[in-house]
Amino acid sequence: MRRPLPTLAFVVLVSVTPQLADGKPVAIPVVKTWGEFADQPPIDLGNGTKIRLGVEANECAVGGAVALYCLTEGYVPAGSWEGRDRFGPVRAKIARVGAKSVEALAVFCGASHEGPARGRFLFVQEVPMTATHPLRVEILSEKEKTLLAEATIQPSKQPFHTWTVFGREERIKISGDHPNRSVSASVVPLPVGRAVPRFQPMHPILFDGWLGKRRVKRSKREPLPSVACANLEDTLRLTTSGKNNSRVLRVRSGVPLVLSNPERQILARWWINGEPYIAKQSREQLADQGGQVITGKELNLRLRMDEKAFGAKSGDRIALQLLYVPMGWRWVADVESL
Repeated sequence: MRRPLPTLAFVVLVSVTPQLADGKPVAIPVVKTWGEFADQPPIDLGNGTKIRLGVEANECAVGGAVALYCLTEGYVPAGSWEGRDRFGPVRAKIARVGAKSVEALAVFCGASHEGPARGRFLFVQEVPMTATHPLRVEILSEKEKTLLAEATIQPSKQPFHTWTVFGREERIKISGDHPNRSVSASVVPLPVGRAVPRFQPMHPILFDGWLGKRRVKRSKREPLPSVACANLEDTLRLTTSGKNNSRVLRVRSGVPLVLSNPERQILARWWINGEPYIAKQSREQLADQGGQVITGKELNLRLRMDEKAFGAKSGDRIALQLLYVPMGWRWVADVESL
């Protein structure tokens, strides 16, 4: 009986270099709709993964922010990540241009997606304009550190009415049953604290694919997620009652909202006698309100307001605009602090 010949197994590790059209990093384009974004030429990362990159605008007022987009194809969001600069399958870095030294202002966390979803995913991250210096955006490959794309965001000279932290909640009461719960909170409005809405890079948005057995396909004419919140659905209604420190703001929604932490999910703009109130930045840390996530369709906010803290006096007219931010907000630093 012949003995079998020994078998040798070879494992070849192949390093894939991203394919750029002319070997140079591409300019990240400004995109507004899903269709406009999907029509952009892709960057081939190898191993069946492609990405498209975009930015909400190439100009931004100081105190505001723009959205940075990464649309993936053939990529499965990881359940864990390494490195603070992960942005889906690539890495993203933001730095000031023109400063005496290049200082990283923001790096983006990696991404994961919980649930049986598959298809094309959109990763979004806000890029705050914190000073009068232009910002440079660089997108690099995950391992090879190849510079794939870049963009420069210029500070706008247009005046910007900054969003501020709405207030600090003191008491909260829950009534009713899911999904029609009602939450009542006593809130002290804060005259300081510039902030912008934020996205959750750990949970990308499904653009075209399957969520379990449900088919998901967004309209190409639909606007992309915007930091400016210009494409918010018209589902909220705001009414007021009472006077002075007995005034109550009632927010009603056609769909369930997260209501368990109003101070983390509401931003405000204020006007005094028709003039925008521009808040100073706050160094104070708000308490981290952990615990159970509560959803409902009605939020009652009883204001305990100190008008003098806003520079108002008796007889002045105070106007207010509220913004619901489902993924929370982040601070925007003062110009002089950078």
